[in-house]
Amino acid sequence: MDNGESSYERVSTLRFWPLEPEQDRLERGDNSEGAVSLLEEVKLCENWITSIAWSPWTLHNDGQCRCSLACSTGDGSVFLINISQKLQLRGGDGFLTTYELDSAFERVTDVVCSPDKSAVTALKWIAVSDRSPILVYSKPGVVYLWSRALPPTQWHGNRALSIQPQKLSIGSSAFSHVSGFSYVAERDVLLVALLDGSLHAIHNISLEPSWAPTSSKDHLTSEALSQASRVFFARTSPTDIAYADVNRISGLVCYDSHSTLTWIYESLSPSDFSYKHEARHECILLTAPFWPLDSDTVLRAAQETLVQFDCATRSTPLHWLRPLLLHLSGTGHFTEVCPRLLEVLDQVPQEELLVVFVPPSSQATGAELQHRLRTSLATHLLFGWNGLLSLRMRLAIADTCWRLCKDEQLRLRCGQVAHRQLTSISHRVLRILVRHFTAIVAALTPSDVPFVLRVVVQSRLAGSPADLSGEAEALSTKVNAAIAIDPSIAGLHELCPACHTEVPLEDITRAVCPSGHYWGE
Repeated sequence: MDNGESSYERVSTLRFWPLEPEQDRLERGDNSEGAVSLLEEVKLCENWITSIAWSPWTLHNDGQCRCSLACSTGDGSVFLINISQKLQLRGGDGFLTTYELDSAFERVTDVVCSPDKSAVTALKWIAVSDRSPILVYSKPGVVYLWSRALPPTQWHGNRALSIQPQKLSIGSSAFSHVSGFSYVAERDVLLVALLDGSLHAIHNISLEPSWAPTSSKDHLTSEALSQASRVFFARTSPTDIAYADVNRISGLVCYDSHSTLTWIYESLSPSDFSYKHEARHECILLTAPFWPLDSDTVLRAAQETLVQFDCATRSTPLHWLRPLLLHLSGTGHFTEVCPRLLEVLDQVPQEELLVVFVPPSSQATGAELQHRLRTSLATHLLFGWNGLLSLRMRLAIADTCWRLCKDEQLRLRCGQVAHRQLTSISHRVLRILVRHFTAIVAALTPSDVPFVLRVVVQSRLAGSPADLSGEAEALSTKVNAAIAIDPSIAGLHELCPACHTEVPLEDITRAVCPSGHYWGE
């Protein structure tokens, strides 16, 4: 329920409200604030709720999406609330089928952790492939892992791992609070950051969690990570650091799902009783790789980026591409990765829009039709189809490769791949527009005709799919039959930017005015 909110009170009552996107509210014309209704209220116990964590949503065969909300309380207990959601058909508005969310909440009777008067300092779910999510929580000196009952070949229940101190500074302690978790799927390692500035690695977390690496060749140890953290602290410090200086890490996340971490640290001197350091309070945000990635890992990351996303998250392409673009420009493997990456990018995903049917609108004009048309176009053009979003991401990667490439022949190949992606995007966008215009022909006005005819011309250019050209021709016929077109706009004339004479739109890729000015776009 990533579109939901929760709040907690001293009586340990969780309340859930549906969170409506602001854009949906504005499009509906509702300018009110705070107009939300209580979705559910779940009472746990009479202790403070200190932290909550959402598990990833999973889709089941019965059409339900399910997740769990973990809650820790002040007495050290950890509870679970199971949440399920299912789409219920509400109707159609002429363009899109609309649904309602049917939600159910259930408090799990068995607790993850019984009260022991030891406070939970961190709580997080991690998604592990080929098994249910693992709940990670910490108490002073111990990291706990919990998983639901699974087949006998996989561990389940609670696992407790005592933290081993890393003597980096005067403030090093195994009882420091955990300030961040980061799971690295390719290595099956959970990175744990402590407030004292140390980093720790739990290996083989999906099969048999342990502080010890599974191989003697694995150098991703708690000692190595902690020393690397200390080195970054020394590099960013304006003065030389000593054993009395503590790099307190107050938050850590993974930037790229691999080796690059982002964390916040503050330099402290607990033994300096002048309180000069404590009075300054300067926090530093750092992003840095802790180990190098080879070209195969970068290529695999690119392949995963192009397939492991979903339009339902409403995330922008840049959100998914930012880590990959960082690796392409900064790992030193671009020359080796680029040719192989272009082969991946050149695989055009299947077009889902071929099966999209836009029914004719029963409402001729009005603001309601505009709202429905705007919503439908936003759904199909921006967030509705994984294939179209994948093409936009492929185009962005190909364009980045073109900018980074120094070899002219390889750069030409990058441009060719980008051009094919751009052409595919153009054809899909044109198909969406043609089908929507066909559905609202009765509502078109003479002022709409120039834009509609431009879409028709672009859809009938050389290289366009035959079915798209056929749909555009049918749209042109319907427009001519429904609207008396002014001859002055029938030719789709434009003004030359140089001499301001009329230029007939005969080819979308180039134009020549009567004065001989040539325009390549």
